[in-house]
Amino acid sequence: MVESPVLKVLLAVVPLLSTTLYLMGLSYHEGLLSGFGLESSLFPISSDRALLQGFFILIIVGFEPIIYTFFILLLVFLLLVVAVLVALDSRFKKVKQKVSPYIPKKLISDEATNVIGNGATSISYIVAVFCIILLPFYISYLSVQTGINHAEETIKRFEKGTGSWAELYEKGASTPTSVSEILCSSQHCAFWNGNESVVLSHESITKTVVHKKSNHNEK
Repeated sequence: MVESPVLKVLLAVVPLLSTTLYLMGLSYHEGLLSGFGLESSLFPISSDRALLQGFFILIIVGFEPIIYTFFILLLVFLLLVVAVLVALDSRFKKVKQKVSPYIPKKLISDEATNVIGNGATSISYIVAVFCIILLPFYISYLSVQTGINHAEETIKRFEKGTGSWAELYEKGASTPTSVSEILCSSQHCAFWNGNESVVLSHESITKTVVHKKSNHNEK
């Protein structure tokens, strides 16, 4: 069975895309927890949740900065590839012969040409590896910063009394506490109470009443 070129490209791109989305989702999650000062071990994230979250973060962050970075690195790589091809092309030798009277012989010898070609090839491989390594780090950085920014925005909205908030009813407490819900795991829930992040087990929470629009400062 002969595989089409399109199928080969898809088989190569899908794992890379999945890994990128997972990395973005995981990095955002770590950034969000860091913004609230929470311990990541208390709020693990599943792989499917990280993939879904990575997809939304890709939309929020935007394709533009990632695409710009990718094309800049690609342009550098292509320029080096062109330099290698020119150095190894037979037509380059003809040009070299024409300009040879004006260039020192040590620079236009066959040995020097081979050194230049091999050096350019090595640099091309180094740049390619550098691009592959740098892009995930850059994407992770953007995702972490997005998580931190979202945490800061949530805190600011809560301080201003805007956005959604919740009444937290704890066991043994006579009155509810106004909080902003951060996230929950299978055992814990985290809330922002205006001063700090509070982590409570599910057993210690009676209920939470979420309010979408009203100002909690007016209570």
